Amino acid sequence: MTRLGNGLQNWVIVNFRKAKLNLDDLDEATLAELNELVPMYEELIHTAKVHLLQCIVSRILVEMVFDSYYVGLSDEQEQQFRQMEKLLSSFAASDEPVNQWRSSTLTILRRDAPSELADAAAALSEAALSRITRLLDALAGTSPSEARDSGLRVLVNNSIELARLLVVQRAVLRIHMPPILPHQRVMFEPETMEDLGGEDEEALATREICCVAFPGVIKHGDENGGHLQYRNVIVKARVLCSPE
Repeated sequence: MTRLGNGLQNWVIVNFRKAKLNLDDLDEATLAELNELVPMYEELIHTAKVHLLQCIVSRILVEMVFDSYYVGLSDEQEQQFRQMEKLLSSFAASDEPVNQWRSSTLTILRRDAPSELADAAAALSEAALSRITRLLDALAGTSPSEARDSGLRVLVNNSIELARLLVVQRAVLRIHMPPILPHQRVMFEPETMEDLGGEDEEALATREICCVAFPGVIKHGDENGGHLQYRNVIVKARVLCSPE
């Protein structure tokens, strides 16, 4: 996850560091989509360009890739798996056997059905790439290039592989990307967040965050899929705190 975050940061810096972001030419649909992804975009566009662009890409990856039950399943198949897990949970005395079922079942898909799921995974990858480039080009006034898009394609495909790896574990590994909404205070949490501003954690104890540039990963439960009350932060979310 850390490598993916570093790769995304480098991709944004290399391809957009000289770009000037402009909201004036965006149509209503694009503004609405941007507002849904990053509601605080108007505050970030002039002061935290790189972090804003990272946040847009990260939100899309979380929504389209990491929130999937297992990348490559159709919507109908995903719904069936979720319903089965819910049904098993209604019979099981604890979370452990259900998480073991999920892990074993998805391990079969990962091991034995890569070709059957390849077309759907490739289609999702291209859809994510298209959505990201459309939004960023509209915002930055840039144009697609083979080098830029091939780098993004690698990031999207790496996200898919990572998402699959996370969901086959018996423990529940959740992506941690708290939404930042207007008129709602989200405070800096040193246990789950890493500040990109480089300030001392003690100085950030009472500060709000204005942007989550890249999500973290939190592990719930043990290696057998039980005791979900136990929490371990695997990777901290990368956030930007509001100025004092």
